Amino acid sequence: MNKARLILPLLLLALLLSGCAANQENAPQASPTPPIVEAPEVEAQGALADAARSLLAPYEAYLNQIAQQCKNNLSYTIPGDMMAKMAKDAQEMNIQPISDRYQFTWRQSGQHTYQLTSLQLQESLALEATPAPHIMGQDYDPMEDQNTGDYVAAGGGAYDRSYTYDVAADLSSGSIEITNTLNGEITGHEIFTFCKWQDQLLFSYGAMELTANLDTLENSGAYLVTIGKIEKNAADIIDYMVYSSADIPHAVTMDYDALAASVSPLARILGKGNQIKVTE
Repeated sequence: MNKARLILPLLLLALLLSGCAANQENAPQASPTPPIVEAPEVEAQGALADAARSLLAPYEAYLNQIAQQCKNNLSYTIPGDMMAKMAKDAQEMNIQPISDRYQFTWRQSGQHTYQLTSLQLQESLALEATPAPHIMGQDYDPMEDQNTGDYVAAGGGAYDRSYTYDVAADLSSGSIEITNTLNGEITGHEIFTFCKWQDQLLFSYGAMELTANLDTLENSGAYLVTIGKIEKNAADIIDYMVYSSADIPHAVTMDYDALAASVSPLARILGKGNQIKVTE
């Protein structure tokens, strides 16, 4: 690609933007208000979808009340998201319970490749260019910057995403495990468990923490865990870190109050009636 043809349109765009910026220099900058995200609804049809709606119905109004106080902490949406996805997959695959349990796997796979030019990479990585110092007798040519060259990055391969469901037919308890792979390497892992105990919905969710570099993903073994206890007019939902998938609690066996008192919260939603406190 001719570098001049690549740079000139950018210079013209910069001139146009600078003109607009001059006209708006004194205009007040409004801070965007994050939209309110209400608790997800189960839209699928079928016996499993009906059971999911019945499970979530007692808590829907209070979760939507919590939503009014939340900006960035969306952990209250996790149970609804999981139930909605499970019901949709069961309808799509026409799954029926066997021995009072739904046990099935929904999978999506294919071949995915990408190709990025150096400028696209620069934008995606939000690089900040630093002008080179001017040296006496030498002229700095920005067109020779490696970030404006003809470099192209390509990658991708065979990806696979699976949801493995194992839940009681009445949704009194169950688990969902999500696994993502690229070329056989794990690029994502999530575990969700839940149970209905008396009038409470208890859940736990763990998602693998990955560090993304230019062309690799590094897995430290850590998981971001969310545990929750939801009632008709109260909720306690906590985010914290663990350093092994073995440390993700199971909703059926966890002592919620003891666990909540023992962890160091990264974020928390604590509500009782109209008193709702959100830490994000």
